Amino acid sequence: RWTGWLVSVALLMLLWVTQSEATVFRLGIIMLFFLASAGLHILVNWAGELSLAQGTFVGLSALVVAKLSSDLGIHPLLLVPVGIAVGMTAGLVLALVAYRTRGFYVAIVTLAAAVAIDRFFFTKAWLVKGGQVTVTADSIGGWEVFSARELFPILLSITVLTVAILRRLYRSRYARAMYLLKEHPESAAARGVNVAGIRSLA
Repeated sequence: RWTGWLVSVALLMLLWVTQSEATVFRLGIIMLFFLASAGLHILVNWAGELSLAQGTFVGLSALVVAKLSSDLGIHPLLLVPVGIAVGMTAGLVLALVAYRTRGFYVAIVTLAAAVAIDRFFFTKAWLVKGGQVTVTADSIGGWEVFSARELFPILLSITVLTVAILRRLYRSRYARAMYLLKEHPESAAARGVNVAGIRSLA
């Protein structure tokens, strides 16, 4: 099973070496969308819930990283853990709000949260002056990491790590609990599944 993944990684590395900067940039965008949709895959296909705020959470995390990078002069890659923490915190807050809702109502609650976050954060002059945030830090300790070609190996490594984590999670008791929750919440609760905890985890 790992052969296919190794071939895919080798092919991407070959494209990284042989293709133009514009093509490498597009490949990077594809991997970014994959990373953004991985969480939605867990939520929808494993736990049976639908979030319409996924793009907003990704955008909020990216905005915080870009703003801190711009203000502090720190390379955005070094602030990725901060972005992850922001996304997790926003997700947990939304989980508290959507705790007693199910199905279609979860989609409504998450859509309302997406609109609220968009209107509050993405339009404030103190956060997004002139409608944009400019990141100028282009090196980490003298190591130039700014162009798509320079960022590509790092992004590919993060993507491979994400796939490995998902595969590990797929075989865990948490995934089994999510499947039970998706099929029948009452039955899952009767089997000892912490419904609120598993939904928040998803």
